[in-house]
Amino acid sequence: MFQLHGTRAIVTGSGRGIGRAVALALARAGADVAVNYRMNKEAASQVAREVESFGGKALLFQADVSFPDQACDLIRTVVEAWGGVDVLVNNVGLQSRASLEATDDALWGKVLASNLTAPFICAREAARHMVHQGHGRIVNMTSLGGEHVTPGYVAFTAAKGGANLLTKALAVELGPKGITVNAVAPGSIETEPMQEVLGDPDYRRYLLARTPMSRIGQPEDVAAAVLFFCSEEARWITGQTLVVDGGLRASSGYVSAQTGQRIKLPPSMTGADG
Repeated sequence: MFQLHGTRAIVTGSGRGIGRAVALALARAGADVAVNYRMNKEAASQVAREVESFGGKALLFQADVSFPDQACDLIRTVVEAWGGVDVLVNNVGLQSRASLEATDDALWGKVLASNLTAPFICAREAARHMVHQGHGRIVNMTSLGGEHVTPGYVAFTAAKGGANLLTKALAVELGPKGITVNAVAPGSIETEPMQEVLGDPDYRRYLLARTPMSRIGQPEDVAAAVLFFCSEEARWITGQTLVVDGGLRASSGYVSAQTGQRIKLPPSMTGADG
């Protein structure tokens, strides 16, 4: 089950966090993986070595895919090196907590470029080759915040909501050409960009009180869902957003389900994967 031998995969932002876990999950299943990073070459190089330890090929590529020219370069380089691409996982994302008044034009543009424009450009470029092959898998990393509004995340919520609809639009257009397009929407996951938020004891208690599984998610929990969508077993599933959150759902207020006390939100934070 979930065998990807002979599959050529690209995972954006795969030097750490969820992207790293996804790259390694695909490699364990037999895929060759192009490891993309923005800044931390050392961490990405380690991921590439781990990919190769599973017997697959790894391609290390530096690119900030929020810039269209760099996103195009990434896809083109992988295709030239491997002769095509079978799987694209759009994992890169920028999370920013800011109110409407605090969201200036620069922040708005930066958040949308990372969370919406980057997956669009990468999907468009990869799909051109997948169409020629007659098959392909595209998985977009969205967020619980793309379906349930949390106060103070104006740009992020808009971008991730757009990414969910982008997933559906691509699924409709590419389905007749043998390409599935799905999304995975994680809840709160233990990653480096989330350390500031999850390090706040009040907020952590809030999350745990509202999570039926009674723990914070791990990157591997998300990677397992991505692996399924990339597999042959998911060949008749497209246009779907799978929420991976341990049962958490956004509430109308920040009140502990255990104590009934209102819980303060953590300070503003900004984090990016990759």
